[in-house]
Amino acid sequence: MKLLSKREKIVYKIINEFYENGFKSLNIQMLKLLSEKNDLRWTPFTSEVIPLEQLLEI
Repeated sequence: MKLLSKREKIVYKIINEFYENGFKSLNIQMLKLLSEKNDLRWTPFTSEVIPLEQLLEI
């Protein structure tokens, strides 16, 4: 069984919070943490680090 990384744990917690409670301040704080921590940023296969804000821009 694969252990979850710190980033994955935060992402799954955010998903769970949205499912149970909708959009509340805790979710905003966790999204901010995810985007501020370099080791928690989304890293695609190109190894280029993309801040979370760019992923959320549609």
